[in-house]
Amino acid sequence: MKQFPQLRTGCRPKVFLLLVGLSLAAPSFAQTVESYRQQAIELSRHKSWDQAIASYHKALDLKPNDPDTHYNLALTLKYKGDAKQAAEEFEATLRLKPKWAEAHYGLGATLYDLHDQAAALKELRTAVDLDPANAAPRRLLARIYLQQNDPSAAERELRRALQSKPSAEMHLELGLTEGQLGCAVRAITRAPSPSSAKLSKAIPKIHRRNITWAWSSNPAAT
Repeated sequence: MKQFPQLRTGCRPKVFLLLVGLSLAAPSFAQTVESYRQQAIELSRHKSWDQAIASYHKALDLKPNDPDTHYNLALTLKYKGDAKQAAEEFEATLRLKPKWAEAHYGLGATLYDLHDQAAALKELRTAVDLDPANAAPRRLLARIYLQQNDPSAAERELRRALQSKPSAEMHLELGLTEGQLGCAVRAITRAPSPSSAKLSKAIPKIHRRNITWAWSSNPAAT
């Protein structure tokens, strides 16, 4: 428990009791920040993006250098479709926590939305360097490499992603990348059978630390 600061000698008893009462009545700093965070998460569940963003800003007013709050705010802005502001918040996160792989991935996916492939590649490569087992950034890397007419690099990333998180969708993507759709169909028979909607979209999920909701759509999709 925090100790109250020492009062000057000669402070009147009524003043002392008033100060103690106010201190006990006021919510603690940590509780206030956390309450704003939880409020924002709940609002995000209901897709009330503007209200959630406002709650995160209130938390940051109290604790400006909290990387988790900046990160969750970036995700919320990404959901809302404000890629430019989301990128700024991911960058703020990384200034505070430079080796957070998920934040590099989030920034890379957002830069991809902003059509800055060079910057996106840099962030995604950093993400896989920091967390080689994370399949999601490798999958987005493969997409960019295909768009750059580099199928061999795309194949390499998809194979590494499959080692970390095998799925029918990625088997299909690998088969298409190799130009061997028949092989992909055979691969699907060996993998868990997804729904047709999943096969048509081939969408990964990203589960976020310190947040109880996750992107249900591709983080690279606009």
